[in-house]
Amino acid sequence: MKHAIPVTMAILAAAGLLGWWMEGRLGEARASGEKLAAEAVLLGLPADGSRPSRSARPNRDELDAEAKRLAIAWLELPRARQRIVIPSREEASETEKRIALLDPRQRKVFLAGVLAAMESDPSIAADRVIGMLTDLARQDPRVALELFAHHHDVLKRELGAGEVISAAIDAWAKDDPLGAASWLKKHSPLFPEALSSQTTYNLFRAAAAKEPRMAFQLIATMGLDESASHDAVHSIVTAARTDETRNTTLAALRDCKSGKLGGDVARKVAAGMIRYFAWSFREEGFQATTRWLASANLDAVEMGQFLECLFSNPDEMNDESRWIDWLDKNASSEVATLGISRIMGRWTEQDYEAAGEWLRNAPESDGKSAAVLGYVDAIAPYLPDSATDWAMTLPSGDERDRAVKMIQHHLPKTNDGEKRAAEAFAQEHGIEGGIGIK
Repeated sequence: MKHAIPVTMAILAAAGLLGWWMEGRLGEARASGEKLAAEAVLLGLPADGSRPSRSARPNRDELDAEAKRLAIAWLELPRARQRIVIPSREEASETEKRIALLDPRQRKVFLAGVLAAMESDPSIAADRVIGMLTDLARQDPRVALELFAHHHDVLKRELGAGEVISAAIDAWAKDDPLGAASWLKKHSPLFPEALSSQTTYNLFRAAAAKEPRMAFQLIATMGLDESASHDAVHSIVTAARTDETRNTTLAALRDCKSGKLGGDVARKVAAGMIRYFAWSFREEGFQATTRWLASANLDAVEMGQFLECLFSNPDEMNDESRWIDWLDKNASSEVATLGISRIMGRWTEQDYEAAGEWLRNAPESDGKSAAVLGYVDAIAPYLPDSATDWAMTLPSGDERDRAVKMIQHHLPKTNDGEKRAAEAFAQEHGIEGGIGIK
């Protein structure tokens, strides 16, 4: 029995600790429950977690009133008068978390209250309001544009105001490009930011995804000037990402070029636009590109424009040897020479040994001669003697003359000795004018 008291005391202490711990946990649970209940009310759900009845659900007036209260609460935050610095580092306040739960209709009520306050209080951070209005534009573009139009006098002070229109037109045009275009045509005289290049891009890209011919016709319908028409045609062409849509868009582009579609201004800017079909093929590679070219039936001018754009940035090209062979067989001499020279120059800079090995084994052809020009230009600054040997493999004439001029151009000329050596090289290879040593 002598151990009974200590044991009893230990049991009572443990029970007390357990009771204290459970009370703490219950407190946390109550706080969590209160928070969830508040969010439930905001969402129109009963706070007790039971299945909502029709009478238990907040009506529209109650939800709108909550949105108005949140507008007042947000305007009282210090952040409401601080411009955004680094958005990703800002932790949302409780008020902002509740704002994020608003449905589009409540968000309209909330933003209407904030925008009304901005009319008389210029200290409110306009960029934050525009950010929230842009989010609404992606959800409900017509409502966002209605708010934008009503409060344009205060919003136009902010450089980013055009983002609201751009986002709204992008969302609207995906479902109804004609409706979005009609709004832009009506309101662009009132809102200079309405016809930004990004807004034009969004409208015509979305329209082209539905029907390329309709997208071209919208250019005339909206009465775009030459600059905006250029942006529109560019958007339509680059929107095509499958062989089927490319061919449909190509047919419409040809009608635009001939004046059958899109009006006179679109006809003027459409002439060289076929080049932009090449943009997506830089990522898709040799096989996809040549497959489409086999079905597109491009004429010589169209093929030249397409290939010039395709090879304008050879750093994005692969399958060098296959492209050289294809260009040699399928492109005009001028286009093939330019494209092959660029490809070989890039290949040489990345792996001059592999490029040189290919040249040594390649059969003689116009394509190989063009490749030699690219190779010579790439190695001349580092290996002028080797570059000269390759230049001498070219037939006597224009191409060899061009190659030795490339080498002479790259020879160092920083001192008198180097200048004399460059002059001797010019004289040896018949380069008229030498380097002009006085």
